[in-house]
Amino acid sequence: MNILSTISDIFPGFLLSLRWQAFRNGIFYRKNLPYPVISVGSIILGGAGKTPTVEYIAKILLSQGRKPAILARGYGRSTKDYIVLRNGDGRWQSCGDEPMLLSKMLPSVPIVVHHNRYKAGMALADEADTYILDDGFQHLQLQRNLDVIMLTGKEHNIGLFPFGTRRDGLWRLKNLGDNNRAIAILPQEIDSEGIGKILPENIKIFHRKTIVDGIHPVGDFEKMLPSSRVAGKKVFIASGIARPDRFFDTVKSLGAIVVGKLFFRDHHFYKINQIGAVISEAEKSGANMVLTTQKDAVRIGEFEPPDTFAVAIRTEIVESEIFKTILREIVELS
Repeated sequence: MNILSTISDIFPGFLLSLRWQAFRNGIFYRKNLPYPVISVGSIILGGAGKTPTVEYIAKILLSQGRKPAILARGYGRSTKDYIVLRNGDGRWQSCGDEPMLLSKMLPSVPIVVHHNRYKAGMALADEADTYILDDGFQHLQLQRNLDVIMLTGKEHNIGLFPFGTRRDGLWRLKNLGDNNRAIAILPQEIDSEGIGKILPENIKIFHRKTIVDGIHPVGDFEKMLPSSRVAGKKVFIASGIARPDRFFDTVKSLGAIVVGKLFFRDHHFYKINQIGAVISEAEKSGANMVLTTQKDAVRIGEFEPPDTFAVAIRTEIVESEIFKTILREIVELS
């Protein structure tokens, strides 16, 4: 743990700590939904793999005969309206890019977008029997049965915002599982030794791996093509996500020759001239195609840029059978 992360946990972490302690000790009341709640969250500002893990958990629950519903806040959306997404229908600007992406990936799972997750969950009480709280680690107002904490393995060396990209104190990790069951998930390639020293001994650490299913035109999620199409091709990559370096590495792992790149901030609202700039830069670099992420595809598909494809990526847990068993226990015993 470095000095910056320690200092930033003292100030402005003091107010965060007071709030957390108030909920932890029952001074502030947590509301209970009628069915089990599985929260997927992190303590950094994006790039921890929450969205693909929500998708993964939802598919496991479906395979176990459950009827999951996803409760999302819809970061960066243009409205504050209560919205229910089904079958990937609607405007991403109104609900947020991540809820829309999840709806496209999980057409049979209702997704409620609203800042009040309790009201959102109660609105779907007649058609769901399990809730997945998307990006829920800081949403202390709602009781949960399982906290799934997505880690990068570097949280202990990152300062608390605005000194760094961490949005919660390390004390949250040190006290995992004190009010409900919790597990942690690290990328497969990351050694858990450093971050493992912060976690309680009883917290099970799982590992996630990234699977590439193929590529598809940004405006057509159904037209999946094999990822081998990019092998040996000159590609230009463009994205607006929290950790574009990971996407860059994924594209290179497919055998593509990256001849240029253009990155925007996370959840970026693209304008037509910016799409034009990407296409222009790609042409100048001699690229055969432009590759982007599926989250970006949600935001730029309406522009129908030529020769622009999204890389379809999903998450799997390496220790999948143990993970599935824990999920079954949580929903059946809660």
